[in-house]
Amino acid sequence: MAIPDLIRIVRRGAIAHMYVDGVELPAPIPREPGALVVDVDPDGIPTVTVRLMAHRVDVINDIREGGDDDGPVGADQRDSPPAPAS
Repeated sequence: MAIPDLIRIVRRGAIAHMYVDGVELPAPIPREPGALVVDVDPDGIPTVTVRLMAHRVDVINDIREGGDDDGPVGADQRDSPPAPAS
């Protein structure tokens, strides 16, 4: 995955919106301490740290090098429970 050319943060009232190479992040960023941190290091690449909220967060922790990447979860899988382990 390549480093984006441009990250733009736009504050509208109490909510911030983030655009990565012109594509809006599909979640608003709350205006609370630590939810959005922009680090600019004169000797490094600028970085943005974002806290995102969701009603549910699923984490896939695959410690295998080069593990299978099934890509983003499709809408038909979001509300389904995880498949039982084999």
